[in-house]
Amino acid sequence: MKYAINIALIPEKKVYDYSIDLFKILEKQHPQKYILGKNAIPHITLVHTTVDENNLEDLSKIIKNISESTKKLNLVLDKIFLGPKSGSFWLCVKRDENIFDLHKLILHQIKNIVSNKYLEKSMF
Repeated sequence: MKYAINIALIPEKKVYDYSIDLFKILEKQHPQKYILGKNAIPHITLVHTTVDENNLEDLSKIIKNISESTKKLNLVLDKIFLGPKSGSFWLCVKRDENIFDLHKLILHQIKNIVSNKYLEKSMF
């Protein structure tokens, strides 16, 4: 069985809270369009892919090792993008060398255990 996975960064508390507060404002202004799910977690997606269940443990170890060896990133929120059909919004992070390098490192380390055409297009 294959699982869809999202490898993401969870922002520090003040950005997390800011995201939730901003979404609640949008939800009040447009109750039919934007809905904050009960389990919504603000995050910064680094990789979205699929993995076979036989490789979940290996993937978990790789991500754990990367997270333990990665220093804290100082990211800049660049703009807000509203999904016209998705009912969600994105706080876009300004692309910098640190986040790009982290993205490349993850892609390089997981390329042999995930199966997704997205990765082939994303490889550096």
